[in-house]
Amino acid sequence: MIDIAPGGFSRWKRIDAHKCMVLKNMIQSSLKQMFRTYATCSEVWEQAKLLYTNDTQRLYGVCHNLFDIVALRNQDPIG
Repeated sequence: MIDIAPGGFSRWKRIDAHKCMVLKNMIQSSLKQMFRTYATCSEVWEQAKLLYTNDTQRLYGVCHNLFDIVALRNQDPIG
C-alpha cells in the first residue's frame, strides 16, 4: 500500500477525478453509458482495456485480411 501524506488523499481524489473525466471523454459516445458507473480512473481504464483490446484484435484481423487481399491482387498477372 502506498503511504499518502496528510491532506494528500483529497489531492489524489481531485487528480483521479480529472483523469477519469478525460478517459470517459475519450470513449466512443455510443459506449459512454457503459462507463458511467465507474468512479475511479483505474476502474475506467480496466474496463476500457477489456473493451478496446477486443476491438484492437479485430482491427488487426481486418488489416491482416486486407493486406492478404492486396498482396494476392498484386501477384495476379491479369490485375
